[in-house]
Amino acid sequence: YNKKAKQVFTDNPSGLIAFWSDRFGMSPEDLAPVLAETNPFQELLRSKLMKKGGVGYAEPDPKSFPTLEDMIQLAEEMHALPTYAFLDGTTAGESNMRDLLGFLSKKGVCALNIIPDRNWNLTDPDTKKKKVGKLYEAVEAARSLSFPICVGTEMNKAGLPFVDNFGAEELEPVVNDFRRGGRALWGHTIFSRFGDRGWMSDFAQDRFGDSLQDRFEFYEAAGERLAPGEKTVESLKTLDEFVSSLER
Repeated sequence: YNKKAKQVFTDNPSGLIAFWSDRFGMSPEDLAPVLAETNPFQELLRSKLMKKGGVGYAEPDPKSFPTLEDMIQLAEEMHALPTYAFLDGTTAGESNMRDLLGFLSKKGVCALNIIPDRNWNLTDPDTKKKKVGKLYEAVEAARSLSFPICVGTEMNKAGLPFVDNFGAEELEPVVNDFRRGGRALWGHTIFSRFGDRGWMSDFAQDRFGDSLQDRFEFYEAAGERLAPGEKTVESLKTLDEFVSSLER
């Protein structure tokens, strides 16, 4: 939409402002400064046209999505961890995270993704209090199931933090869970790259069976000892010795 509009109004900037003002229901005075900034305008365009109610939005139905079982199978065949992406705990589906993750665990999900800013970096105090509580509930549910937690976003829009603020007071009760999850997932990643011995591998299944706690602790220990860099690559040339040292 943006590219075509620029083509149509190439030599008519006031016409471009008028066009988008009309489509967005904004005054030209309010739109003009946003249009001059690439990232803010892209966000506005996305919210007005691609979200529900916009001309570019297609109402989904059950056929729009693969089944849960198919998605889990896809992840497993890639030797990736089937992961549930937490929204913020305020939806009906996330009202009881312990039950939800317990159900998903039986299906094969074994990790949790959280975007912490959604739950603590808020201006309204009542909303913040509620969502911080929901964050704690989600982390506690993951902890009880030995789900590693990965935090952050896929950086799919401008302005998102590259690194979460682990120094935030609101995150203090859960930041250790975030760090533990990061170490476990790094351990899984490096073991997958060097020797096909990641979380979902036959290697892991033979050693840990259905015990997610044992699996978590092993890959966390590996991730803690294997700092990124050339020395890590060198140490993994003797992977069997390294595995033995972890299991002693």
